[in-house]
Amino acid sequence: MKCKITNQGGEIWVYCSGSITIDDRAADAELLDTLDDRDRVDVVLDISKVDAIDAGGLGALLTMREHVWSRGHSLSLANARGPIKTTLETASFDSLFEIR
Repeated sequence: MKCKITNQGGEIWVYCSGSITIDDRAADAELLDTLDDRDRVDVVLDISKVDAIDAGGLGALLTMREHVWSRGHSLSLANARGPIKTTLETASFDSLFEIR
């Protein structure tokens, strides 16, 4: 997974591309460290360019959500499409995340 981080309208937007898999744990930890270095604001993951996600990737999203929530902010998922959207719905992530 590759990510680009920007500040937009009082939120941090993280633009993700590629696959989100269990193999991304080091990248996920680096992303969380980067978010910790930023202002404490809500986070939006734009996953429009994510082409695959496995069970480990779903777990990584949950870990990110808990990390952000523990600091009093929210983590939303934006622009899920096709099979990624179906996977999130099947895993009931729409009950765990705001999906934009």
